Amino acid sequence: MSEPHAPALEPIRLVDVQRSVATELDRIAPVIDELGGLFADAGHELALVGGPVRDAMLGTTSNDLDLATSARPEVTERILRAWGGRVVGHGS
Repeated sequence: MSEPHAPALEPIRLVDVQRSVATELDRIAPVIDELGGLFADAGHELALVGGPVRDAMLGTTSNDLDLATSARPEVTERILRAWGGRVVGHGS
Protein backbone atom coordinates (compact mmCIF):
# COMPACT_ATOMS: atom_id res chain seq x y z
CA MET A 1 0.00 0.00 0.00
CA SER A 2 1.48 3.37 -0.97
CA GLU A 3 1.51 6.38 1.31
CA PRO A 4 -0.54 9.41 0.30
CA HIS A 5 1.46 12.26 -1.17
CA ALA A 6 1.35 15.70 0.32
CA PRO A 7 -0.11 18.30 -2.01
CA ALA A 8 2.49 20.20 -3.99
CA LEU A 9 3.30 23.59 -2.54
CA GLU A 10 3.10 26.63 -4.74
CA PRO A 11 6.48 28.30 -5.21
CA ILE A 12 6.97 31.51 -3.29
CA ARG A 13 7.26 34.46 -5.63
CA LEU A 14 9.84 37.09 -4.69
CA VAL A 15 7.49 39.90 -5.68
CA ASP A 16 4.93 38.61 -3.15
CA VAL A 17 7.56 38.47 -0.39
CA GLN A 18 8.68 42.01 -1.22
CA ARG A 19 5.09 43.25 -1.14
CA SER A 20 4.46 41.56 2.23
CA VAL A 21 7.62 43.03 3.74
CA ALA A 22 6.85 46.53 2.42
CA THR A 23 3.30 46.37 3.82
CA GLU A 24 4.49 45.26 7.25
CA LEU A 25 7.30 47.83 7.36
CA ASP A 26 4.77 50.55 6.54
CA ARG A 27 2.56 49.32 9.39
CA ILE A 28 5.30 49.34 12.04
CA ALA A 29 7.16 52.39 10.68
CA PRO A 30 5.84 54.84 13.30
CA VAL A 31 7.49 52.84 16.09
CA ILE A 32 10.68 51.66 14.41
CA ASP A 33 11.35 55.00 12.74
CA GLU A 34 11.02 56.84 16.04
CA LEU A 35 13.17 54.35 17.93
CA GLY A 36 15.70 54.20 15.12
CA GLY A 37 16.01 57.98 15.25
CA LEU A 38 16.55 57.97 19.00
CA PHE A 39 19.29 55.36 18.77
CA ALA A 40 20.90 57.13 15.77
CA ASP A 41 20.87 60.43 17.69
CA ALA A 42 22.73 58.63 20.49
CA GLY A 43 25.29 57.32 17.97
CA HIS A 44 24.01 53.74 17.76
CA GLU A 45 22.43 51.41 15.24
CA LEU A 46 19.08 49.68 15.69
CA ALA A 47 17.90 46.78 13.53
CA LEU A 48 14.66 44.83 13.23
CA VAL A 49 15.55 41.14 13.51
CA GLY A 50 14.13 37.67 14.11
CA GLY A 51 10.47 36.72 14.16
CA PRO A 52 9.01 39.99 12.88
CA VAL A 53 11.24 39.82 9.81
CA ARG A 54 10.24 36.20 9.16
CA ASP A 55 6.56 37.01 9.75
CA ALA A 56 6.71 39.95 7.35
CA MET A 57 8.22 37.71 4.69
CA LEU A 58 5.43 35.17 5.22
CA GLY A 59 2.73 37.84 5.02
CA THR A 60 1.69 37.73 8.67
CA THR A 61 1.77 40.52 11.21
CA SER A 62 3.26 40.69 14.67
CA ASN A 63 3.11 43.31 17.40
CA ASP A 64 6.14 41.75 19.09
CA LEU A 65 9.17 43.52 17.68
CA ASP A 66 12.64 42.00 18.06
CA LEU A 67 15.36 44.63 17.83
CA ALA A 68 19.15 44.46 18.00
CA THR A 69 21.36 47.43 18.76
CA SER A 70 24.99 48.42 18.95
CA ALA A 71 24.23 50.25 22.21
CA ARG A 72 25.36 48.77 25.50
CA PRO A 73 22.56 47.65 27.85
CA GLU A 74 22.76 50.72 30.10
CA VAL A 75 22.53 53.04 27.08
CA THR A 76 19.64 51.03 25.65
CA GLU A 77 17.79 51.28 28.96
CA ARG A 78 18.39 55.04 29.16
CA ILE A 79 17.05 55.58 25.62
CA LEU A 80 14.03 53.35 26.16
CA ARG A 81 13.16 54.88 29.55
CA ALA A 82 13.20 58.35 28.01
CA TRP A 83 11.04 57.09 25.14
CA GLY A 84 8.45 55.03 26.96
CA GLY A 85 8.97 55.09 30.70
CA ARG A 86 9.12 51.50 31.92
CA VAL A 87 11.77 49.04 30.76
CA VAL A 88 11.55 45.34 31.55
CA GLY A 89 14.60 43.29 30.74
CA HIS A 90 17.66 41.58 32.05
CA GLY A 91 18.21 42.58 35.66
CA SER A 92 14.79 44.28 36.00
